[in-house]
Amino acid sequence: MGEISIDRQLELASGILSDVETIDLPWSELEIAGFDWCNFVGPIKRLRAKLDEMNALQKAKFEELRIRTNAVKDRLKALDLENPFK
Repeated sequence: MGEISIDRQLELASGILSDVETIDLPWSELEIAGFDWCNFVGPIKRLRAKLDEMNALQKAKFEELRIRTNAVKDRLKALDLENPFK
């Protein structure tokens, strides 16, 4: 399996983050069990390493992810999830 494109990683990370943004707290055990935050943290860390390779639109999408993540920092803390932008 080849490397996932920058665009696809941005898309996947956005979808995972939307779960944190939209599911009301507290999360049920089922919601927590079905949620794998490493599928957000890993791509974000890989994307940070590729900032120089990104075009302007990709950089804007990455910055939007950073802003959205910081907007839910209290939620992340309540769920004991790492903020990969810190």
